[in-house]
Amino acid sequence: MKNYWFHLITLSLVICLSMQALISQVKAQQLGKINELQAILQADTTDITKVEALLDLFEEYINLEAYKAKEYADNALIIADRANYKEGIANAYEKISVFYLNQGNYNVSLEYLQKSLQVHESSKNLKGIANIWNKLGNFYSRKGEYDEALEYYQKSLKLRQEIGDKEGIAVTLTNLGGFYHIRDNDQKALEYYLQALSIANEIHNRKIAAINQHQIAEIYAKQFNYHQAIYYYKLELEQARTMNDNQTLAKAYLGLAEAYRHLGNYKRAFEYYQLHSNIRDAITKQDALDKINLIKKSNDDAKRQQEMRLREKQQREEREQERRRYFNYLLLMASVLLSITAYIFFRSNQQNKRINRILEKQKAEIEEKTRELTIQKAALEEQSKAIAKKNEELEITFSEIEKKNKDITSSINYAKRIQDSMLPFAEKITEHLPKNFILFRPRDIVSGDFYWFAEIEGKIILAALDCTGHGVPGAIMSMLGNTYLNQIINLQRITSPDKILIELHNNIRKALKQEETRNQDGMDVAMCVINKAQKQLLFAGASSPLCIVQNGVMEVVESSKLPVGGFQQDREREFTLHTFDISIETTFYIFSDGYQDQFGGPKGRKFAKNRLRDLLFEIHTKPMEEQKQILEDTLVDWMQDNRQMDDIMIIGVKIDEAFYAKP
Repeated sequence: MKNYWFHLITLSLVICLSMQALISQVKAQQLGKINELQAILQADTTDITKVEALLDLFEEYINLEAYKAKEYADNALIIADRANYKEGIANAYEKISVFYLNQGNYNVSLEYLQKSLQVHESSKNLKGIANIWNKLGNFYSRKGEYDEALEYYQKSLKLRQEIGDKEGIAVTLTNLGGFYHIRDNDQKALEYYLQALSIANEIHNRKIAAINQHQIAEIYAKQFNYHQAIYYYKLELEQARTMNDNQTLAKAYLGLAEAYRHLGNYKRAFEYYQLHSNIRDAITKQDALDKINLIKKSNDDAKRQQEMRLREKQQREEREQERRRYFNYLLLMASVLLSITAYIFFRSNQQNKRINRILEKQKAEIEEKTRELTIQKAALEEQSKAIAKKNEELEITFSEIEKKNKDITSSINYAKRIQDSMLPFAEKITEHLPKNFILFRPRDIVSGDFYWFAEIEGKIILAALDCTGHGVPGAIMSMLGNTYLNQIINLQRITSPDKILIELHNNIRKALKQEETRNQDGMDVAMCVINKAQKQLLFAGASSPLCIVQNGVMEVVESSKLPVGGFQQDREREFTLHTFDISIETTFYIFSDGYQDQFGGPKGRKFAKNRLRDLLFEIHTKPMEEQKQILEDTLVDWMQDNRQMDDIMIIGVKIDEAFYAKP
C-alpha cells in the first residue's frame, strides 16, 4: 500500500511538472503569435493582410484585454471599408458583436450581427450567411429566446448542407445538441452530438470531435450509464493530448473522476481527481504569472514610449534653440547675443529640472508597481505551498476514508448474503405460483423490505413485509420478522392470516421489550393465504393493503391501520380477515410503500398511491414479466436525478386455469 501511494504521488508530481512546462510553452507560443501579428501591421503589406492580422489579434486579446481587442476590430473595420474588402467588413462586424455580447449589451450585439449578415447577403457569400445564422442561433439561445434560436440553427444547418460545408455542418449540429441539452431533451441532444462527432471524425477536426465527445459523456453520466460515459471521456482525453489542449484535458480528467466515483472505483476516481487538480493548479498559477508579466510588459512599453516622446521633444527643442541662436547671432550685437545666450541656458536648465522631476516621479511609480508585483508573486508562491500541503492532507484523509468505507461495505455485503439466503427461492415460488413477479429494489445494500413464502398443509402462504427503517436497521428487523414467521407457520402450524399477524405482533413486542422500553419499531405486513382446494384467497393486513382485480374491476382492500409491533395502548390488537372466491381469473398485488413515496417527475413530487394503483390496473392483463419491466421503467423515468428514498417491493400474482391444472 505504501509503495502504491509513493508511486502515485511521484506520478502526480511528474505530470504536474510536465503540464506546467507544456502550459508555459503554449503561453510562449501565444505571445510569439501576438508579436508576429504586430510585426505584420508594421510591415509594408496590403490592406487585406492587415485586416486579417487585426482580426487575428482580436481573437488573441478578447479573453485578456477586451477593450484592446475591440480597438483591433474597429481598426480592421476602418481599413476593410477603405479597401472595399466585403468579407473583412462582415468579419469585423461579427467580432464587434462578440465584444458587446460578452459585455451583456444584447441590443448592440444583435445590431452588429445583422450588419454582418447584410454584408454577406449583398456579396452572396452563402458560407458567411450560414455562419451568421448559426451565430444568431447562439445569440437567441443565450438570451433564452429558444424558438428564434431553433429557427436560425435549422436555417444554418440546411444552407450548410446545401453548399457542402462539412465543418460548418458539424458546428451547427453541435450547437443544436447544446440547445436540446440545456432544455433537458437528452435523447434529442445525443442524436445531434453523435451526428456532429461522426462528421468531425470524417474531416479530422479534433477540436469539434472533443467538444461532442465531452457532451455525449455528460449525457451518459446523467443517465447513470457510467461505462459509456467513461468510453467517451477517454476519447476526449485522447483528442486533448493530441491537440495539447489543457482546458479540454482538465474537463476529461474531471469527468472520468466523477464517473469512477459513481461506479465505486475510488482508487481510479482519486487518480483522475489528482490529475485534474494538478493541471487546474498549473493553469491557474500560469495565468496569474502571465497577468503579472503582461502588466510588467505594459509598464515597460509605457516607459519606453514616454522616454521616446521626451527624446523627440528634446530634439525638437534643441533644433529650435539652435535656429534661434543662429538667427539672433546675425541680428544682434555681441552684447545682446551674450544676454540672450544666458537666458536660453537658464530656460534650458529649468526645463531639464522639470523633465527630471517627471522622470523621477515615473520611476517611483514603476518601482512601486514592481514592489506590488513582487508581493503578489510571493503570495502566489505561499498559496501554492498551502495547496500542496492541503493535497497531502487530503491524500491521507482519503486513504483512511477509503479503508473504513471498504471495511464497512464488506461487512454490509456479508450481511446482504445472509439476508439473501433468508429470502425464498424464486424457483420455489414459481413452482407453486407459475404466474408471478417480484420487483425487489433495496435502497441500500441490505433492505428493510422482505417477502416470505411457504407451502404447508395444501395452503400457499405469501407475504410482503416493510420493516421500520431501511439499510442495516431495517435488515435487522427483517431477520427478526423472518425468524418469527418460520416459528409461527412452520412450527406452530398457524395458517390463518389474521392469527399469524396477531402472533407475530405479540412476538415482536416481547422480543423488543416494547412494553417496558416504549420502543415503536415494527413492520407493515400484507399476508395472503391461497387455499387451492377451496379456491379461496384469505388476506389480512397490518397498515398494508391488497389490490385485487376480477372481471376487469380492481378492488383495493384496506388493511388494519396499525402495524405489527410498536407501543400498544389497546388491550389486544385485531387484524381483519378478508376472504375472496378465486374460482375465476384473479390478479392480485401486495407491496411496500417505497414505490408510491418515491420523489420525481417534472415537479419533484411523490409518485402517490393512486397513480400506482392506476398503473397496476392498466398493466394487469399483460404477462407478469412485462408487468415487472413496465414498473421498473416507469420508476426510472419518474426518479430522473432524484435518489431512491426507501426500499421498494411489489409482488404480483395471477390465478387462472393453468394454476388449478397444475397438480
